Amino acid sequence: MNKKYKYIHLVWHNELKFSCRLIELINDPDNGLMPSEHLFITPHKEVFEAFNAYDNVRLVAAKGKAASTINEYAPLCDWMFIHSMCSPLEGLKIKNSYLPKIIWRTWGSDLIYLYNPHHPIKNSIKYIINLLWKKKIHSCRAIGIANTVDIININEKFGNIRTFYIPYVGKNDFINLRTIRETPINTNDNCLKIMVGHSGYSNDNHFEMINLLSKYKDEKIKVCFILSYGNNEYITNIKKYALQMLGSKALFIEKFMPFDEYATFVNQIDIALLDGKESYALGNIAMLLFFRKKVFLNEKGIIKKAFDYEKLPYKCTKEILNMNFSDFSHAEIYDENISDNIMPHSYEYDLCEWHKILDCLDKDI
Repeated sequence: MNKKYKYIHLVWHNELKFSCRLIELINDPDNGLMPSEHLFITPHKEVFEAFNAYDNVRLVAAKGKAASTINEYAPLCDWMFIHSMCSPLEGLKIKNSYLPKIIWRTWGSDLIYLYNPHHPIKNSIKYIINLLWKKKIHSCRAIGIANTVDIININEKFGNIRTFYIPYVGKNDFINLRTIRETPINTNDNCLKIMVGHSGYSNDNHFEMINLLSKYKDEKIKVCFILSYGNNEYITNIKKYALQMLGSKALFIEKFMPFDEYATFVNQIDIALLDGKESYALGNIAMLLFFRKKVFLNEKGIIKKAFDYEKLPYKCTKEILNMNFSDFSHAEIYDENISDNIMPHSYEYDLCEWHKILDCLDKDI
């Protein structure tokens, strides 16, 4: 491929939730984003086949590593959007000369290596890699963010660095969310519905959350575990422990739902426990806030810091230990005019943000 594009988007992960919104947004001829100037490359056959009707989506040989793909295709564009970065060690292999044309859309967990207190030697190696990575990342054109959570996370990890708000938005997402919020909720079962986590990975601290909730097992509750993706062995262990501690009150969501179906499910939730310390589950959090749900967060987490900054209501998961059921189940009170910086925005708003990004980059050429 010898043609040079203005923008190349590397869709590195094998997923369709975000990439479908991105590709459809830019390729919609009514949006004025000049689709012919964009090329989307992915190493995943499933992603390519979902969008092969578009002539600007290519299946590329990944050769096992992201850096080699970035180094191969960066010369063929003015700007390269990387949608979720590779690991810091892999990132160090990106040629320095290509960094000024890279806009890296972070997915939160891809910023730096996290340290494990049980592995001091590995931590020492991670520390050195992280130092080199932090120095290198400052040469990138910008980091793309989802909301305030990412801004605080980036400032803590990298210091002052340029950011762009880069949304992944479906054409009818906001309209459908608003319709769902205005639709009366079926409360026939009279159960308190509790959502625990957003995936089948250990950063949701499922076992600790199950222990906290087990004291309410004789109340009218349903505890919903979102396990539609994750580590299979870990998911098996969660299910086993949840059934042991909560019995029939445990409900497992193990299939991916279309956006509207999932949004309807979240709107029927009363309380959500998201105990991760790092930036994660931002789509879920945005939805929960939009639907004015009660949210419990990790007291040491980056998401709590963002809620504090935006003056949003929440409780800490640690508080559950000393909460009776009445206090736990009591609905959260939201102010009339709360910040919407962590909430979903309209399609028109997010489209305008994409135009701002591309206009800004055009001025840099």
